[in-house]
Amino acid sequence: MFLASTPCAAEPKPFSQLPQAEQQQLRDQVAAPPLAERYGPYSTPMYYLLHEGYDYDGSLDKGPEGRTYIKDKTDGPDYGAWKLDRNRPDWQEAIMRDWAELGFNNTHLNIYPQDASLTISNSYRKAIEDFVAISKKYGVKVGVRLDAPGGYVAWEVNPDNPENVVDKYVEWVKQIAALLKGQTAYYVLGDELTLHKQASDLPKEKWTPEKYLPYFKRVSSAIKEVDPSAKVSMFAASSGEWFNVLYLLEQGYAQYGDGVAINYYNYTDVPKFFDDARKLAPNLEFYSNGVGYCSTATAQPRYPEGDPYSAVKTEEDHASLVAKNMFAWWDLGAATAPYYVCLRNWVKDDKVYPRWFGFFGFQDFVIGSDDNLTVKRYPGWYAYQTIAQTFYNREDFKSPSFDVKSSAPLTMFRVYEHATGNGSELLLMLWSDTPEPVNTAVTITDAGYRYPVRIDLFDYTKWTDVPATIGEGISMNLAVGTEPIIIRLFKTHSN
Repeated sequence: MFLASTPCAAEPKPFSQLPQAEQQQLRDQVAAPPLAERYGPYSTPMYYLLHEGYDYDGSLDKGPEGRTYIKDKTDGPDYGAWKLDRNRPDWQEAIMRDWAELGFNNTHLNIYPQDASLTISNSYRKAIEDFVAISKKYGVKVGVRLDAPGGYVAWEVNPDNPENVVDKYVEWVKQIAALLKGQTAYYVLGDELTLHKQASDLPKEKWTPEKYLPYFKRVSSAIKEVDPSAKVSMFAASSGEWFNVLYLLEQGYAQYGDGVAINYYNYTDVPKFFDDARKLAPNLEFYSNGVGYCSTATAQPRYPEGDPYSAVKTEEDHASLVAKNMFAWWDLGAATAPYYVCLRNWVKDDKVYPRWFGFFGFQDFVIGSDDNLTVKRYPGWYAYQTIAQTFYNREDFKSPSFDVKSSAPLTMFRVYEHATGNGSELLLMLWSDTPEPVNTAVTITDAGYRYPVRIDLFDYTKWTDVPATIGEGISMNLAVGTEPIIIRLFKTHSN
């Protein structure tokens, strides 16, 4: 929503009244580069390596990892089950094609030992090879969550376990690294391990920083022995357990790791973590296995039932939350921030199979009677796309050397100047998490910028003129609510 502009200064010609050729020239000037030339935090967990044996099991209320989520609940709805009898690289490509259009510059592929033998089946190996080939085709790097045997406890690789399988696991890691060589954006070694301070009564299966660091060094070295250019991070700490990162930094982790990692739901808390990391280890990148966790009440059925997440009522509100989270992680300079999770439902032969925590999702994978996979997109998909296609190579977006001010305080007010081939663009991101919209006057002191447009949150190619006045600078009167407002202005060398 925009307020009427003040008629005390000249009103510049709006973008929509420029000749079509000039409009297209400006659009081309600010178009995002090909995916292979982008970097940024945009991805989502790729839990769907569609190899022979990949399965869906909606009969358990404990979830796919066997973790009890709802206390004292012993039964739940049976959503059904199915299993692939062969690899499906065609389905894999349909997903990748969709994600490339969305604007992912890498995927976040979850790779884990298939069983206790720590061997790689032919179908699993072929699925990884195909995934690498498909990723190259679309200009998308492969980010990796690499799990160890034993999941969240990892007793099988704990050095205090007299029957540990670390040697065997390291050989498995080398095989995986060879399959992915040259195509990875990073490795995050596992998920939500908890480190404990040393104590005499600490159970042996518990991990301490002193035990974890030698283990990390060995696995990281195994990866880099095969692929010297690979970046390797510690496990992603769970929400509320930032202390894991601090423990490791105290033990000298920064000498060996390329990044630190945490999973987190609320972007407003995250700046403190970034500040801590940059003070203690300024050269380390920031990773995650999952961010966002935006729940919508419109997603039904809910798997699991009885989740504690505050669900927004509309798809549009859900989309706004997705956009805010992804922009905030980009703004902070995260190396990767996979949105958790993209998939709402599998749909096979018109039957809905809800994804575990699918009420966070913004798309369905639909298998039709023709056995092809297509993607159904919800508004959150388009909001994510708008962020990814507008804000990408973070280091190229600079704070302007001139003043840009809002006359009223806002929850988010960011301004970036971005050099382009024939000039530059000025990008503003604004929102207010207040009950009512906030009326504000935004003033840009550099009068060289022209033709302000608002980018539609649900269609990044749709631009709407923003009324403005030009005096010593350019001014816009705005009503800023909970939906993010993205405004773009242009400066060309001919201005």
